[in-house]
Amino acid sequence: MVNSGKMTRPQFVAATSSVAAQVFNIFPRKGLLAAGSDADVIVLDPNEVHTITAAAHHSAMDTNIYEGVRVEGKVVVTVSQVRHPSAVQSARCATCQQPEARHASCTVSQVRAARQQPGARQTEAK
Repeated sequence: MVNSGKMTRPQFVAATSSVAAQVFNIFPRKGLLAAGSDADVIVLDPNEVHTITAAAHHSAMDTNIYEGVRVEGKVVVTVSQVRHPSAVQSARCATCQQPEARHASCTVSQVRAARQQPGARQTEAK
């Protein structure tokens, strides 16, 4: 769509992220790069030409209605579960109350468990 001139890059990003998240009623938890939101970020090569195949997709289906279609533009990198840097800097460990970005006294699993149970303090050692 962008290469054909039908959309600008910002319009494409909006259509495939924030607008899609709003349609599915998950905005701003998804579709926004901001503190408190989680995101999967992609790097797209708009000039790479490739052919769509079911074998190349991560799906339980062994067919694809677009099988054999040549397209321009391909995702070359996906970074999953991205956290905004300001969220990392301001987050505090529920176990020891130190900024998460700087401490090493608690295990990652302890910090995650504490986040899932607000108000609960973890006392388990490393």
